[in-house]
Amino acid sequence: VMTAGTPDSPDERWVFTEDNPCRELTVAAQLAAASRVMKDFNDDLGAETLDIARELFEITDKSNAESAAFHAAAELLLTTGSDQYRDWLLRHTGTISEYAADCCWVASRVLSVVNDPVFTGCVRKAAGSLAEKLPDIIGKNPYHVPYRQRAWGIGWDVQIFACRYYYLHKAFPDLFGPSLLTDSLN
Repeated sequence: VMTAGTPDSPDERWVFTEDNPCRELTVAAQLAAASRVMKDFNDDLGAETLDIARELFEITDKSNAESAAFHAAAELLLTTGSDQYRDWLLRHTGTISEYAADCCWVASRVLSVVNDPVFTGCVRKAAGSLAEKLPDIIGKNPYHVPYRQRAWGIGWDVQIFACRYYYLHKAFPDLFGPSLLTDSLN
């Protein structure tokens, strides 16, 4: 190989990547969702992104990235309607309560597609636990939104919180009232 104009010099075109199952599964979830958006706009690109999402879900070690795997399976289920992903979610209902803050909002989006009373009960129980913790999370500032000071602003955190909270409110309005949505917008 010749790079830098010198025969047998080390190849400077190497790409070093990390082994990060959480990131890979998050990308799989995002690609599955993106493929839905591309329908009737760019079908070829949508099909390619869905193929990549499926492959990432299949080849990635999920053992230390449970909540990301749950999210990927949910997005793949919403995109494909495949029982493969529904069955995976049903086998991993324990992930919902173990990672309630990361999984309840995702699980609430697939309740009608999964259509299983045990799954719904598990999501409702974890959501109830999350709802009980909200006063402590949002009561630490006068704006009633989650706040944790960091080097950068928290705008992204508030937006992510509001987006997730929307799905929880939509699925369980008896547990999550609308005030957090308006507080986040304000």
